[in-house]
Amino acid sequence: GMLIGRFVSEDGAEIFPVGTQTTFRAPSHGTITVTINDTTYYDNTYYKSGGIIDHTGITISPAD
Repeated sequence: GMLIGRFVSEDGAEIFPVGTQTTFRAPSHGTITVTINDTTYYDNTYYKSGGIIDHTGITISPAD
């Protein structure tokens, strides 16, 4: 599955892909959730190569 974000406000909802260089600016006050777009969660694993396991870090910060 793909890592996706969902922003919900009084104005509606917006779904966006989360990638290595994704920057999302919330257009108004609301709620952000992040999930994997997949119907079978049992087979989701972190990528492992040569003993190193990749993890996804997400940074959420106030707007400038």
